[in-house]
Amino acid sequence: MKARTLPANARITENGVWDLTMDRYHGQPCDGPSISSSGLRTIWNSSPAHFYLNSSLNPDREPDEDERPHFALGRAAHHLLLQGRKGFDAEYAVRPERWKDWRTAEAREWKSDAIKAGMTIITDAELANIAGMARSLAAHPLVKAGILDGAVERSLIWRDPETGVWCKSRPDAIPTSGLDVADLKT
Repeated sequence: MKARTLPANARITENGVWDLTMDRYHGQPCDGPSISSSGLRTIWNSSPAHFYLNSSLNPDREPDEDERPHFALGRAAHHLLLQGRKGFDAEYAVRPERWKDWRTAEAREWKSDAIKAGMTIITDAELANIAGMARSLAAHPLVKAGILDGAVERSLIWRDPETGVWCKSRPDAIPTSGLDVADLKT
């Protein structure tokens, strides 16, 4: 299955499988409002106002849940398992052991440079936890059986014919054989 790419300033106007960054997926990538199953569950379980409060449609929203440390660790474990160490190292930087905190000017400069480069900074202890989570997930029978073989981190986007609202889903893997999709939880 070949995912389509979207130019930087373009909007999705057709149903399909898309290769989007996580930020682009969580934003509004379509030519009209879009919503994921998480947003629909928030509307159903709470209210439309609760959904809008944290929606990318709200310019005054609070920072995303994904920026909270425990979400970042789960996201990192997914990344390590699904994309391997090379893919992981492209987005995560481990704080050098010579700094136990960010008190020195050299440490703060390193941290600033890593953030400017788009990296998520983690510590050695966090890396050990992430590696443990990835090993645990990799040992699961379904993972061993190949449920993650296929297209990883692709966005499925379609316009609902009844409402005209864009719907989006981002399974962890879309297998190349079979119809089951995988969504791991750490």
